[in-house]
Amino acid sequence: MQIIKVACLALAGTSMLVVSAQAAEITGGELVFSTSKMSDDTDLRALSLEGAVTVDVASGFSVQGDLAHYKFAEIDENVTAMRLHGIYSPSEAADIGLFYGREDGDGINFDTYGLEGTYTTGALTFEGYAMFGEDDEFNNGYGLSATYQAARSFDIEVAYDTVDIDHLELDRWSVKGIYGATEGVSVFAEVGSGSYDFDYAGIEDNDSSSFIGAGIQLNMGRKGGAAMSQRGLSQLMPGL
Repeated sequence: MQIIKVACLALAGTSMLVVSAQAAEITGGELVFSTSKMSDDTDLRALSLEGAVTVDVASGFSVQGDLAHYKFAEIDENVTAMRLHGIYSPSEAADIGLFYGREDGDGINFDTYGLEGTYTTGALTFEGYAMFGEDDEFNNGYGLSATYQAARSFDIEVAYDTVDIDHLELDRWSVKGIYGATEGVSVFAEVGSGSYDFDYAGIEDNDSSSFIGAGIQLNMGRKGGAAMSQRGLSQLMPGL
């Protein structure tokens, strides 16, 4: 995995040099405010504010920067996340990227890096990623989503994510309905299920719970949003 990390850093550094050396075009961006909570415990809830901007730096190449803040009510935790993506677009239908980011809070401090990609065919868009940790606590994470344009202003997204943190494995399933209220503005509602499995020193525990969420997203740029989704542990937590 060290090769992936080095490649992520090299691509990110090269992209930033290109940005500084020539005029760049902002092709997409978004600002998302959302809230979510566990269905069986209203104290387990989260608020998030996420922003991202994608900039074309050369033919077929772009760089994206993410900045997000998460507030978890029950544990009174605030987490700030920053991430940089280097993206290659071999065609209008596909994007391939490398990313490197960090999440900082009182109890959550992770450096992560990985691979990602999107592909659109007809009314379907697929997006997947593999994420790895910089330290021994965060082992890896994987995810896959499929978005179907059911109508001109309505999309349905189905997603699965799993994260392995030391001796704890978290899994998350979700279904999201996205309505384009006006040009550049969409609202969404989400339902899903989260589960955990803990196994350490002979102690085993597991549980699952459903969750609900809702939010609003402001899109900009000719692509109508950022090229890649936000990624990270905090982004996956519907409530703590």
